[in-house]
Amino acid sequence: MEGEIMKINANGVLTIPSRFRKSGFEINHYVNISLEEDGSLKVTPIEAIPRNQLGFHTKTWLKKEEMASRDLHSGKAKTYKNKETFLNTLKKW
Repeated sequence: MEGEIMKINANGVLTIPSRFRKSGFEINHYVNISLEEDGSLKVTPIEAIPRNQLGFHTKTWLKKEEMASRDLHSGKAKTYKNKETFLNTLKKW
């Protein structure tokens, strides 16, 4: 794909042309920028949160994490010495 000449502004901001953004560079997503040996910049789109971890970043999950953390810090949570004791407690539950 042929390149385009762009201007870097005073803050170092460079606009990625729309025809390149359609190739995986989306609004509010992250990119990795690396300086190549020949002096060129390589811009690669990356996932800030890997797809297989997205379920742990839903509002519902984060709220449950917050509740669990609050319980732990307030003394409402119970800890176990080992996994066997924990599993035996679950069986009785």
